[in-house]
Amino acid sequence: MKDSDQDILNMMDILDLPLAIDKYQELIVDPNLCNYSFPQLIRELLTPQYHYRVNRRYETNLWFSRLINKGTSIEKLKSGNGRLYNDSTVQQILSFRFAADRKNVGVYGVSAVGKSYFLSACCNEACRLNYRSKFID
Repeated sequence: MKDSDQDILNMMDILDLPLAIDKYQELIVDPNLCNYSFPQLIRELLTPQYHYRVNRRYETNLWFSRLINKGTSIEKLKSGNGRLYNDSTVQQILSFRFAADRKNVGVYGVSAVGKSYFLSACCNEACRLNYRSKFID
């Protein structure tokens, strides 16, 4: 590594981008570096740091949500086994327009039809989309 690169590394260090620093040091010795376009180079440099930050943000939101069943997902919201989901209502809730409007959602109904699972999956997805949520059962 050249001394002329040190200022770039210092800036990335001050900006707290350790994964970008590692990727920079990897790319600077890559013989194919000259074949990268400028946007491709920036994308290669920032992608690991971006994915790390998005995952950390999701994990933090999930922790603050106090969600117990963290293995739920919206992909598993299928009718069957006693569960009956109204697809249009599900899609409306999963748009999270209510969250943008700063409103709450309450779900009620008879026992053992999947309300808690549905809301767990919604809470998990809200955390993924960087909405702060709190799961109360």
